[in-house]
Amino acid sequence: MRGATSGTESFPVSSLTSVCPIDESIAGEQFVFAMKNQTGKAFWFKAESKSSYDAWLSALQSAAP
Repeated sequence: MRGATSGTESFPVSSLTSVCPIDESIAGEQFVFAMKNQTGKAFWFKAESKSSYDAWLSALQSAAP
């Protein structure tokens, strides 16, 4: 997983096709989730805490079609 303090790539939430948690055994870290867009590109993100992780997943899953 690549760490980044600021992103240089963006896409509209409307282009999301899926948002899902990534198992800790696969990610190697806790609180990792992935988003996939209409082009098939996947983005992995890591939240700093369980509450932040839950909030991001909930918000993004609600926004995804």
